[in-house]
Amino acid sequence: MIWREVKENLQARLPEQEDERLKTLTDEAKKRVVFLQRLGAAVGRPEAALSDERWQGPDCILTSSLDSGIIRLEGIFEQANVFAGMGLLAAIGAPPTSETKVKYRVVYSGKLQGQAVFGTMNKTRDSAALDVGVVASNVYMFFSEDGNELYVILDADTNKPTYERLRKLKLVTKAANPENS
Repeated sequence: MIWREVKENLQARLPEQEDERLKTLTDEAKKRVVFLQRLGAAVGRPEAALSDERWQGPDCILTSSLDSGIIRLEGIFEQANVFAGMGLLAAIGAPPTSETKVKYRVVYSGKLQGQAVFGTMNKTRDSAALDVGVVASNVYMFFSEDGNELYVILDADTNKPTYERLRKLKLVTKAANPENS
């Protein structure tokens, strides 16, 4: 008798769960399609005029450069070391670490086509002897029409892309104070 109630309960839930899954998949597909349409439009716009600029990324401030049609945005950030003092790596022969923070270098780079960029994003542990913790992702990016934002999709060719938005930082200077003259 209990089995029949469980079975009926599961059968009643299945269509509800399928509808939720379908809605989630549809929403994700729409987001990707809109991004790719905007990326395609950016390819057709005149090439972005870039100089050495600073951009706010998800983890740190990035410095940009453009050389022979290749754009590069690079920065360094610190993150808490979740393995500090645990000695978990000692199991594979590595000495235990006492570092409480770890520095990472993040680099977005790719070929500029119009106002779109096709390339990679690499995140590595700064000054690591081994390539431990290396993250490499295919990346597509495009500039907003005013050039102040850079929209990013990481791992666009997978089932789980990640979206980011980088914002250009504006240099703020203090006006001269007439009282100090």
